[in-house]
Amino acid sequence: VVVDNKNIWAYHPPTPNVGLRYQEILDIASSNNLSIWVDAKNINTSDNCNTLFTSMISLNLVKNKVLIEFPPSTDPSDEKILDCVKKFVGLGFATSYYVPSDLSENCSKHLKEINPDTAVENQDCQSIERKLNAVIESGAFTDLSFSYHGIETMNSMKFSKVLNWNTWHIEANNLSELEKNKYRMVITNNKDPNNL
Repeated sequence: VVVDNKNIWAYHPPTPNVGLRYQEILDIASSNNLSIWVDAKNINTSDNCNTLFTSMISLNLVKNKVLIEFPPSTDPSDEKILDCVKKFVGLGFATSYYVPSDLSENCSKHLKEINPDTAVENQDCQSIERKLNAVIESGAFTDLSFSYHGIETMNSMKFSKVLNWNTWHIEANNLSELEKNKYRMVITNNKDPNNL
């Protein structure tokens, strides 16, 4: 979703906005008791975060079936953002920090190709470790979300396991590799030619 002033749109930049209101998606999820992963692109500012929060407080959603994903640009030391994140958690929503894919995938590549014990020597691995430490120390987030291409990174950061995990880009035949109790939500790769 993208917050634009007081409007909330359902689209995934850089794909153009086609005018689908986020409320329409929420209505479907609410009326059918569905889980929903809110991939919020710009709630890293307190105004946008609070706009999204206000739109969700009166909904008839099963709160523990809703994941609010904060973008990698979210500053886990910004008190205004943390206050908003905590408001979601206070209502029972899960809040996730989106682990930067470029860093996690580069770190994973390093761990696979060089040496799994040398994460401390790789700049991308060090950057991820600093970011995740700050996210965990903030106490505001319940979850981490990441591309499955970065799984080696996540597994190497033992402290990251204090939060629930969510992932995408996993092949269906790899689902058996997952620690089932570790993940809240998983999105498999979709090879459907109709993109359904």
